[in-house]
Amino acid sequence: MKNIKINTLNELKSYAFKKNIECKLLLNNGSYSKKNITFNPTNKNIWLIINHIDNSTIEYNTDIDFKNKYPLFFKAMNKGALILTN
Repeated sequence: MKNIKINTLNELKSYAFKKNIECKLLLNNGSYSKKNITFNPTNKNIWLIINHIDNSTIEYNTDIDFKNKYPLFFKAMNKGALILTN
């Protein structure tokens, strides 16, 4: 799969519901932050974000929880800086 820009939460959900996705958040200085995004297998309302740099996993219980606790992620998405890589 070639790189695909994710522009909305609904787009992100549609890919993440199908499988564990890998994506890059493009940063201002030309570098990026890699993350895997999926859902809890027993509760599809819970987002799981796995950070590649330290292999940590963060859970967000709802879409609103995700938006409120990780606003920079959505700022990057709105700027076209969230890229699906797998």
